[in-house]
Amino acid sequence: MRFILAFLMAVLPAVAAAQIQIKPLPTLRQVSPYAAVGRVNVFGAGFCTGTLVSTRHVLTAAHCLFDDQGRRVSNLQLEFFAGLTGNRAKAYRRVIQSAVHPQYKFSSNPGVERIQYDMALLVLTRPIDTPAIPPFPLIGPSDVIDKVDVVSYARNRESTAGLQRRCNILDEPGAVMIFDCLADFGASGAPVIVNTTMGPAVLSVVSAKAQWRGQRVAIGTLARDRIWAVQGLLDEQGIPVFPWQ
Repeated sequence: MRFILAFLMAVLPAVAAAQIQIKPLPTLRQVSPYAAVGRVNVFGAGFCTGTLVSTRHVLTAAHCLFDDQGRRVSNLQLEFFAGLTGNRAKAYRRVIQSAVHPQYKFSSNPGVERIQYDMALLVLTRPIDTPAIPPFPLIGPSDVIDKVDVVSYARNRESTAGLQRRCNILDEPGAVMIFDCLADFGASGAPVIVNTTMGPAVLSVVSAKAQWRGQRVAIGTLARDRIWAVQGLLDEQGIPVFPWQ
């Protein structure tokens, strides 16, 4: 189950706040609003979480595409189950191509300087173009955003999505954000969601869990400003890529 651990220590201690609890989404009806979120299987190395951000592209964490020795896994080892619930999924696709941010360097104990590039795109063999699974758009950071949701698959709920609502953004050092959602093995690549008037949009991608000022937190890579470099790698391979908004 892919997940990189990062530990950030504040200079001054603080009292741990109450943690945002995870609400399971055990039925297809409950998971339907988040059907674009799914499990990314990595044969022989566990799984991560990913999000459909176009009909053919899945956004996830870059470290999910490496084994424990830091070797890039083959695209043949990757598959995506959109809206997975139990042994059923809203859609299933294999992966034909992938790209990680060109400045990402795999490490078993990364710091913020590496986490900020922990982003990858998977190209599916065929589009998922059913109206029941609309892709999530990307959104940039804003001063008015202070609460986010996270939908993920993780240890002990490998086939059940979990929803955490209204997590607090605690800090945004550089191109990452720290927020008080829970995170566990398998949640890497999960979308950090902002609910807009047009529906859910992805602000960030879960990269690591950490201890920060006396409490457990998650760390995410801001998505929209970093995705251009990943798109450029796919452009060079002649693979059409969604025109990110």
